[in-house]
Amino acid sequence: MMIDYSLCLRGRACWLALSIIALAVSVVTVYHTKSIMGIPILEQRTYSYIGDDYPEFWGIDLGNPVAMTTEESEHYPVHGLDAEEEWASTASAGFGYVRLGEEYRAFAVNVFHQLHCLRAIRDALAHPGNRSPAIDGHFQHCLNFIRQFALCSPNLTLEPADALNRDFATQRSGAVQVCKDWRKLYDHMSDNWASWKEFQNRTQYS
Repeated sequence: MMIDYSLCLRGRACWLALSIIALAVSVVTVYHTKSIMGIPILEQRTYSYIGDDYPEFWGIDLGNPVAMTTEESEHYPVHGLDAEEEWASTASAGFGYVRLGEEYRAFAVNVFHQLHCLRAIRDALAHPGNRSPAIDGHFQHCLNFIRQFALCSPNLTLEPADALNRDFATQRSGAVQVCKDWRKLYDHMSDNWASWKEFQNRTQYS
């Protein structure tokens, strides 16, 4: 559509037309910008969870961010009486899997895959006599998996350069990090697992 902009000086109708065009252009620009930034436009879309029809992320609410002070700990060691139990406590209900959709399709949640890999690495270091080609292959997979996700979400917190010279027995605390609330994540995993078990019991005895 061609508009003689000089005619706009003579009437309000033309200014109204120009305003509508400007609004339309801004909407298209916002839509395009959001698409480039990866922000979903239709956040309320429903999925069948069949085939490839499922979301990229598990859309749960983790609430407000939380603060976490990084610190040295005597917990989660490689060796020790409670080492295996403490590392096992990092697993979630459902062993890192959620069931979604009407058919309760299973999906692995990435963060629990990473924690699984840390447990596998700890186990390989604690029991070197149990190593086998299969375990070594799993070990390599886990090292590369954690490497890739450290690069995927790089933490740019600045740390003092004296890390190797610190007395970790007395200088135990490090930087304060802003984190997602992982406690709510574990709660969601427990709720999802309970829903799945209820569905199993309902279908088993129906």
